[in-house]
Amino acid sequence: MSSGYSNNEIYNNVSSNTGGGYAVYIDNSGTNNIIDYNNWYTSAGSNGFYYNGTRADFAAYRTASSTDKHSWNYNPELKNDGSPDPNKAGCWAINGRALHIDGNDKDINGNNRVTLRQDGTPDIGAFEFLPDVLPPTATVTPSSADKGDTQVFMFGGNEIGSITWGQNAQVVPLEVRQYSGEKGTGIAAAAAPYGSMYFHTDVASLGTGTTFDFALDVNYQDIWLGDIANEANLRTAHKVPGYQWMVYNGILSTVNTPAKKITAGRVNRFGSFTGLENGSVPSAFVIPQDKTIICIGTSVLLDAEPKDGDFYEWFRNGSAIVGASGANVTTYSATQQGDYSVKITYSGKVVESVPVTVTTIAPPNAVIAANGNLTYCTGNGLTLNAGNVSGITYQWQLNGVDIPGATANTYAVTQAGVYRVQVENVACASVSTPTTITAGPLKVNLGNDTSYCEVKDVFAKLDAGYPGAKYLWSTGDTTQKIEVRKSGKYTVHVDAGPNCVDDDDITVNIDPLPTASGISFVQNGNDYQFFASGPVNVTGVMWIFSDGTMTTVNNPVRTISGDLYVRLVLFNNCGTDT
Repeated sequence: MSSGYSNNEIYNNVSSNTGGGYAVYIDNSGTNNIIDYNNWYTSAGSNGFYYNGTRADFAAYRTASSTDKHSWNYNPELKNDGSPDPNKAGCWAINGRALHIDGNDKDINGNNRVTLRQDGTPDIGAFEFLPDVLPPTATVTPSSADKGDTQVFMFGGNEIGSITWGQNAQVVPLEVRQYSGEKGTGIAAAAAPYGSMYFHTDVASLGTGTTFDFALDVNYQDIWLGDIANEANLRTAHKVPGYQWMVYNGILSTVNTPAKKITAGRVNRFGSFTGLENGSVPSAFVIPQDKTIICIGTSVLLDAEPKDGDFYEWFRNGSAIVGASGANVTTYSATQQGDYSVKITYSGKVVESVPVTVTTIAPPNAVIAANGNLTYCTGNGLTLNAGNVSGITYQWQLNGVDIPGATANTYAVTQAGVYRVQVENVACASVSTPTTITAGPLKVNLGNDTSYCEVKDVFAKLDAGYPGAKYLWSTGDTTQKIEVRKSGKYTVHVDAGPNCVDDDDITVNIDPLPTASGISFVQNGNDYQFFASGPVNVTGVMWIFSDGTMTTVNNPVRTISGDLYVRLVLFNNCGTDT
């Protein structure tokens, strides 16, 4: 659209540009324009939107235009003729997402199109249709989470819900799908004579287990309110597969009508979620007050909600629990594993909750093993090991106090004292028996006295050990290691803390290589006698001449006419020198 006119209204349009161009192009200097409930899609990775200038993405376009707050940005996967394809998941991006418009009661093919909110929600675009496939999965941010984290679910540029994980159960990957323009299965009958909404958001676990702990926000739009009489009275409605619809009545859930968001603070099962009016469906819930995976011999308190029932009766694995019923028996302390449910009676009507699964497990073993004697000196490398078991956390303690950051399965000892380790699985914790580490004594060991042959430009090293200690060598060095460059007796004094002082010595004998300062000779006419000049540590020689001859005579005589090159190789038990 390019014009200077004001008061334009643009609703219920679908634009799908799969060629990488603009999804929507609006160049307008007018005012009071209303643009909303559309689906603008482009395959362009960036700069695919235009509102009085190119916009980087759908969010930037929305900000610049202050429009399309209820619109979507998702590939509708249209057919070549522009009609929706009910067999493509993308068709859900336009199904049941349009604004009701008076008089717009037929689609392009003459099919009926709803104009009243209580009758349903029309589709974006020219066609009315029903999808034959599941909706696309929402994008989850962040893609993985830990206890206490919040994950937000987005579809088509809009937040459709979020989950904040509690501390009492595992975190699992999720699959979230929003069904627009349709009521959840059986919800109209369950809520009658109250109304119900034309949407539901289904959340499924991709992990193991059935009982979880989370708070849930579900977003909705006005166009989905259906025959709800009072939006301000909305509460979270929930259906677990195989069970009836329940409503988190009273204070168990809330609605934020300006934000179009319904919130339930304590949910433990996944399934289908939407909104129903407070009190529309008498409901029953079991809400654990702690972890439902418990240690053998312990318990978890189960709370029945709501509290306005006339009578409560608790069940385990489908059988009534003896002594666990009455008008005020709204809690039960579970000590055995099993599926726990509660029946609540309201004016003669009995409602049974979806069960909560309690699991019992044994505590982990807490045992400490050391890699050496239970003595400590600076640098002696003493390490404590608690084993390595999957699903276990560790906390090391010194003298009864947790060591900050010491949460690995091993711990490198840094001082003497009494050590314990607390190991914990998903439900149970165990503490090891104390392991006492004493200070010292220290034993410095430089090794046995040694003798070896000299290697040119290579020097042996003496290591006093105990990194981080204080050192004083007979050479004056104060390092842990020194190089040995000549024969002699070497001593070291090591101070590695209280009761960790020791001395040691070693005698090193370095057998030298043979050496000579050069070659000399005595001339008598053409006869030359050759000598090694200043030989030291030489036990044998080899003379090599350029005429191809050689000899091992100490002082050979040669008759020379012309040039003769001479090479001398010296020998001893440690090697040669040339």
